[in-house]
Amino acid sequence: MEDSIASPYSQWRNGPPTDPSFFPIGVWLQDPRNAERYQRIGINTYVGLWQGPTPDQLTSLDTAGMKVICAQNEVGLAHLDDPTIIAWMHGDEPDIASFDVYPVVGIRKPDGEQYLWYVARGVDRLLEWADYAKPVWNVIETTRINNPDKKATPHQVRAEVWMSLIHGSLGIVYFAHEWEPKFVEAGLLADAEMSAAVAAVNHQILALAPVLNSPDVADAVEVSSSASHVPVDALVKHYRGDTYIFAVGMRLGAAQATFQVAGLEGETRLEVIDEGREIAVVDGEFIDDFAPYEVHLYRIASD
Repeated sequence: MEDSIASPYSQWRNGPPTDPSFFPIGVWLQDPRNAERYQRIGINTYVGLWQGPTPDQLTSLDTAGMKVICAQNEVGLAHLDDPTIIAWMHGDEPDIASFDVYPVVGIRKPDGEQYLWYVARGVDRLLEWADYAKPVWNVIETTRINNPDKKATPHQVRAEVWMSLIHGSLGIVYFAHEWEPKFVEAGLLADAEMSAAVAAVNHQILALAPVLNSPDVADAVEVSSSASHVPVDALVKHYRGDTYIFAVGMRLGAAQATFQVAGLEGETRLEVIDEGREIAVVDGEFIDDFAPYEVHLYRIASD
C-alpha cells in the first residue's frame, strides 16, 4: 500500500497534479516547440508563455505531456478546465510564490561562486514571508544569462537545486535564456554538458518525488561539521518505513560531517543513493566527507 501523502496542491481543483510521483520541475518562458526536448531531460512544467497562451502553444504542450503556468488571457480563460494549465501567472499575492537569484552570474560580486547559499536563504525568507502557508518555488541559473565571463558549472547547479529542496522549495524552475556571447532562447538545450547534468538531477528528483512530497521530519538528525565555516544542512523524510537524509555542503569548502540520527540503536548500514556505496551507522551516528558544494542523499532501510 502506498503511503498516504497530502499533496501541497490538493486544495486546488485545477492545480498541479496531486499524484505523489509528480514534482514540479519547470523552465522559464520557452517556446513550446521545444517541449518534447525539455520533457526528455525531466522537465514537466512550462512557466510563462511568450505572447500566450495561444491554441497552438497549448496543443504543443499537451502533446508533450507538459503542464503550464500561463497568463489569464482570452485563450487561457477559454481553457479553465484544461488539465494542461495548472496555475495562472500574476504578480499580486499569488498562491504559489517564487523567486530567483543567480549567484554565479547575476549578483554584483566578483566571486559569486562563494554565494550559492543565497538560493537557500531566499527560500527561507520566502517561506517566512508567506507564513509557511504557501508552496514556494525558486529559479535556478543554467547559462551565462548576461555575463560574458562566468557561468555556473553543472556541479554548482546541482548544489543550488538541492540547497533549494533541502530548505523547503516545492518546485524547481530553470532559467534557460542566454544573451552573451549571443542571444539563445533555449541556452540550456544548446549546452550539451549542462543539459545532461540537469537531466541527471531532474531524473533523481522525480525518482524521489514521493519522498520529497512526504512531510518533513523535524529534529530527526543533528549534523556537525569539521569546518566551522562550512555548515552541512540536511532534510529528513520518512517514506515506506525508510529514513531519507538529504544533505549538502553550504559553502565553498570541504568538510567532514557527523550525523546523529535520533532513535537508532545498535549497528546498521545506510545506502548513499546513486553513489554505489554504503556507510556504517553505529548507535545512530555516521560520518561522511563533503567536497565543496557536494550533495549526498542517504537512505536507511527500515530493516
